[in-house]
Amino acid sequence: MDFRKCVLRSVLVGIIAVLCVAGVQAEESLNGEVIRRFVESLVALQPLQEKYRNAEWASGSIGKDGAQAKEGMTPMTDSLEAMKGHEAYDELASVVESHGFASPKTWGRVGDRIIKAYAAASMEAEQPGSRQQMQQALKELENADLPEAQKQMMRQSMGNAMATIKSLTDAPQADIDAVQPYMAEIERAFVQDPVED
Repeated sequence: MDFRKCVLRSVLVGIIAVLCVAGVQAEESLNGEVIRRFVESLVALQPLQEKYRNAEWASGSIGKDGAQAKEGMTPMTDSLEAMKGHEAYDELASVVESHGFASPKTWGRVGDRIIKAYAAASMEAEQPGSRQQMQQALKELENADLPEAQKQMMRQSMGNAMATIKSLTDAPQADIDAVQPYMAEIERAFVQDPVED
């Protein structure tokens, strides 16, 4: 694999992880019915997202370092935490409860697990052996004819990407198996077009 492509993929994986990695177990087991309810709730929440698109918590830059993937990231739960105290939180609670979730907290934890399992399944399908490729790229970096400062910066970036890959591939196999039949629906729910004004 071309070294530059490997670095680019590493950066892309890091971005995906910042948006999509989770690490907690929810009270509810993942199954088709729970996954469908979660996806349907995302669709139902689209007008709320559009309504509050300029709110600070809606910017997608949640967390202190926003750019570094770490074990146990919980993007849905973190978003909910950032929303607390805003009128949108109560509106969200109404929507998620109408989709059968006991609370926004339960919905967020289920969402975190679904996102993590989706990311793990997607990564394995699109980039099998990503972890091994990153380790090989790190070895190649050591022999590259680059200034030490540039190597150090690339090591750090690749280290972050490797942490992301580890986090993504550490999703429980049962969760991965549960989301696989719903991959297309999950993707559509996250990439749907914004509601027109």
